[in-house]
Amino acid sequence: MKAEIDTNNLPDGYAEWRSKIENLIEKAKLNAAIHVNTDMLSLYWSIGNDIIRKKIELGWGSQVIEQLSVDLTRKFPEDKGYSVRNLRYMRRFAENYPNFPILQVALAEFKDLPISQAALAELADGKNYVDVPLTAISWYHHISMLPKIKSDAERAFYILETTRNGWSRDVMV
Repeated sequence: MKAEIDTNNLPDGYAEWRSKIENLIEKAKLNAAIHVNTDMLSLYWSIGNDIIRKKIELGWGSQVIEQLSVDLTRKFPEDKGYSVRNLRYMRRFAENYPNFPILQVALAEFKDLPISQAALAELADGKNYVDVPLTAISWYHHISMLPKIKSDAERAFYILETTRNGWSRDVMV
């Protein structure tokens, strides 16, 4: 264990310099977490979309999802997320968000939601729709929201509010 250094002997400007480095570290950690979330959501959407395509093109059914779960869990034993249930969530995610990674919602659809017109105008940036980044919230937020909320506008509202307020999944629900 290292002994504490007498901070009175440090050069002028050290505290500000250290603070800048701490901010760089925090920013890098946040960016890494955002990238991991984006990559995971992209992977899950791709898997879900492939499941949908195989069903449409080849008539594959639920047995395929069950076998895929077994095979992926065997191939990647350290990973979590390849249960039958989660694979079905991936399919639902891809069904509900065919234009991943953006959910595009017409401004008019927000009229009955508790979001300010000023905030909408800013989000729309002169367009008659709002682009909502699906990667702004976690997988667990999405799978909690999808079965409960059917409207794209309501989902967009909760994604925006969760992002703006830093809501946990439980608070969002």
